Amino acid sequence: MAGGTRASDKNAQLVHLNELNPFLTCGICKGYLIDATTITECLHSFCKSCIVRHGQFYLNCPTCNLQIHPTLPLLHCKLDSQKQDIVFKLLPNIYKNEQKRRKLFWKEYQNKTGEKPVQVPMLGKSPRKKKKVLIQPDPLASVVLEYVG
Repeated sequence: MAGGTRASDKNAQLVHLNELNPFLTCGICKGYLIDATTITECLHSFCKSCIVRHGQFYLNCPTCNLQIHPTLPLLHCKLDSQKQDIVFKLLPNIYKNEQKRRKLFWKEYQNKTGEKPVQVPMLGKSPRKKKKVLIQPDPLASVVLEYVG
C-alpha cells in the first residue's frame, strides 16, 4: 500500500511524552525506569534497584501500600522487559547513558578488585539493535531455602 493510509492512521492521536511519564517513571526515585520491575500483586513498576532497596525495609508497595508478601516481598517482583523496551524506544538517550554508567561501574569494579569479567554486563536490548546479555562467569546470587512440611 504505497502512499496510502491505513484506517488506524486516521484515528491516531498525538500524545506528548509528559502524558506518558506516570507510566514510565519510578515511583521511588522519580526517574525513568531502569531495569523496570513490576510488582505482580498490584502491577506498579519501579527501577529494580529502587524496589530491591525498598523491599529490604518494607513489605508494602510504595505506591498503593498493598502488602506484597508477608516475608519475601521480592518474590512477587518481576522484571518487566516490555515496559523497559518502551522506555528505551521513547528515550534512546536513557539507554545510552545507562550503558555508559554500567561500563564505568565495571571499569571501577575491575580496578578495585582486580577481577575481570568475560564481558561487561549490559542492558538486554538496544532500541536500534538487539544485543545478548552477558554476565560474569561467577555472578553473585542469592538463594532462599524454605522448609515446607
